[in-house]
This record gives sequence, C-alpha cells and structure tokens, in this order.
Amino acid sequence: MLADTDESQQQRFLLARWVDEHSDALYRYALRKLGDRHVIEDILQETFLAALRSVNDRRGESSTRTWLIAILRMKIADFYRLRERRREEVGFDERQEWVRESKLKAWDASASNTLENEEFWTVLRACVDKLPGTLSAAYFLREIDGLTVSDVCESLGISSKNLAVRLFRARALLRDCLDANWFHPSDRLEDR
Repeated sequence: MLADTDESQQQRFLLARWVDEHSDALYRYALRKLGDRHVIEDILQETFLAALRSVNDRRGESSTRTWLIAILRMKIADFYRLRERRREEVGFDERQEWVRESKLKAWDASASNTLENEEFWTVLRACVDKLPGTLSAAYFLREIDGLTVSDVCESLGISSKNLAVRLFRARALLRDCLDANWFHPSDRLEDR
C-alpha cells in the first residue's frame, strides 16, 4: 500500500511538471490543428493521461516535449478519425437532415489506383519508421505536423542549422528508401 502511495505521488509530481513545462506549447500546437478550445482541453487531458500510462515504456530518444507532442498528434488523429467515422455512419444530423459531408465517396478512383495508393502509404510509413529517432522527430514535426522552424527547434532543443541538416538527411533517407521499395527503374522519370 505504501508503494502505491509513493507511485501515485510520483505520478502527480510528474504530471504537474509536464503541465507546467509543456502545456502552453501543446496547447498552441493543438490550437493550430483543431481550433476548438473545448476539444483542445479534452484532448490535452487525454494526452497527459496517455503519457502517464506509457511513461515506463518511453525510450527517451527525444525530449519530453517532442514525446508529448507525438502523443498529442496521435490523439488529434484519433479525434478526426472518430469524428469522420461518426459522420459516415450517421449521415443525418440531429434534425434528421442529410449531412452533406457524409455523402458517398466519389467513384472516380479505380480499384487498382486505390490499392496502389494504399500500398504506397504503407511503404512510406515503413520508410519513415526506419528513420533514426532524431531525424524522425524533426521530419514529423516540420513536414507532417507543419510546425514552424522556430517551434521545431524549441521543441527539439536544436538550432535552425541543425534542423536543416536533420531534415536534409531525413529526406535523403526517405528518397533512398522509396527508390528501393516503391519506385521501379522503368517507372523513373529520368528513364523516359
């Protein structure tokens, strides 16, 4: 019982420290992605709770802020996925009127194009997963999440020149990985 109390106190202390040191940056990030302050507050709470649950699994390859932003990014993605799923499932609003956004997807994509697109994203995800932690964090924050250079540098604790080097290396590794795993020599533009 005493050990449970100590662990609980440690978790409260850790949570208080994270909120004190990182909540402003997380809020600004979420505000750019979501815009709705009420939703942001809920998602930030979920983010901190998820961080507490997974703190023992953390590898420590990136700063605490970068780790928390990665968790927040996943919570935001979950929010949009759930919202879209609800919209597609329902199709009608509270007044039983058709929700225009829930209409069926366009039929213009052929099955082979859809399959190819899914395969490409699978390969791209695998290539991004192969990036070393420092390059992956820089690439995700700048290219995927769209943070400004100054925000990425602050989050990672690096200079803008160091960020430029990391992004250059990440892009080069991604290009090589995609060349090896997706593009075929006969499909390359320079071969045409």
